[in-house]
Parts: sequence; structure tokens; C-alpha cells
Amino acid sequence: MPDGEKPPGSPPDTGEQPTRALTIGLWEPSTTPIKSELERGLPDAELRVVGRDANPLEIHAVDCLLADCSAPEVASATVYEQIRELYPAKPLVVITTGGDTAFIERLETAEDVAHVPRTETGIPTALVSARCKRLAARPLSAADTDATEDTADDTRPMTHRLGLWVLWVIAVATYGVGDSVSTIIAVYLVDGLGEGNPLVAVLLAEFGIRGLFGLKILVFLIAITINLYGRKRTDWLGYYGPPAFVALLGAILTASNLIAIATA
Repeated sequence: MPDGEKPPGSPPDTGEQPTRALTIGLWEPSTTPIKSELERGLPDAELRVVGRDANPLEIHAVDCLLADCSAPEVASATVYEQIRELYPAKPLVVITTGGDTAFIERLETAEDVAHVPRTETGIPTALVSARCKRLAARPLSAADTDATEDTADDTRPMTHRLGLWVLWVIAVATYGVGDSVSTIIAVYLVDGLGEGNPLVAVLLAEFGIRGLFGLKILVFLIAITINLYGRKRTDWLGYYGPPAFVALLGAILTASNLIAIATA
């Protein structure tokens, strides 16, 4: 066989080096069985148990550290401070149950740190993989890309998502229905009453009821856009704030209209 010629049946030479498996250092996983859980969800990753007594070379060898702070007895802030004191620049992913909002906001603003909320069904391993690879500057797989595109709403407990939908229903009932109906009654059916809001008064004068409905739709679109962004950022104010604000605004406007109608 001539020099440089490959034997028949050998794979083509693409010039690419084989991709090394993602190596995750599990920080003292003694309180929660995350090793077995991650082994099932991340079969292609290499998991190593590390901790405060580990050789620094072992820590250096892993792509990312993973600390599970979701157990009730774990002091999340204390564990985080311990890791950061020993390894201030090592990529770190912290798993929590999402209860301590101040601590979560701290994680989301820190450098080389990512947060993954534990769900009622366990650890979202695809999200763990995506966050570890992002921090370690490793290429994302298709599954990881899908995970990063999913909103954080998918990892929240069902009670939180139910609360969000309840707020949106209240917002539609108060601002969408209550304020619209009471405004139409006050302006068109009650003598002596008019629209006190200058913007709404102009819209009614120029476009009639369609102007009022157009304003409602615009407000809802803005609130929904802010809410969707808040879900992706796991921001509690952005998550509950928009529907709560619209619901409160609708309740105030509806009550004001009803009082004006009753006293006219």
C-alpha cells in the first residue's frame, strides 16, 4: 500500500479532532442523590465528585463545578461562598429550589456562574448540560440548544405557573372586560358623564369603541412581552409583575367608573 494511503473501509479524514466529553465536578453531593440522577440524564458527560478537600488539580481538570443546594438543610449562600473563596473564577452551576429570590438574583448577576432551578420531577439535566457548556465555552448540542431556548417557566413548580395564569385571568376580567364595559356605559349611556382620561377621550372621539379596544390590546401586548422576557430570565418581578399591574390597573379603573355611574 503506498505511503499516506488509507486502508480500504477506513473512515474519511475530516481534519477534526474528536470532541472530549464534558467533565462536571459534583461539589460534595452528600445530601441529595444527584450523581445517579445526572448519570441517567447526562450519559455522555463525565461526572467527578469533588469538594473542599479535593486537590486543586482535580478542580482544574473539570470543565465546570455543579453544586446542588436544593435540599432544605443546605445553606445555599454558605456553600456558594465556600466554593467562591477556594475557586473564585471556576465555572459554577448552582441548583436550587427557587425559594430564595435574593440569592438567585445574586447568582444571575455573578460572573462565571449559572443557576438551574430544580423542578418537582427532579433536575432538568438538559438545562444543566447547556449551562455547563456555556460557562465552559463548549459547543452546544441540539438538545442543549433546545434547552436554552425553553423559558424558565418550564422549570417552575405548577403552583407558580397556576398563579401566573390566575393573575392573567384577573387582568382580562378587570382591565379587559370590566373597564371596557363600564367605560362604554359611562360615556354612551349615562347623561352628563364623559371620559376623564384624555388619551382615552381622544381615542373614543376619533375611532369610537375601536380606539378603546385598540388601546387595551396594546397594553396587553406590552405586558405579555415583558412577562415572556421575565420568564426567560427567571425574574420574579417580570414573571408576576405585568399581569399583577394590569389586573390592579383594571380594578382601579373599573371601580372608578362604577362609582361615577352610581353617583351620576
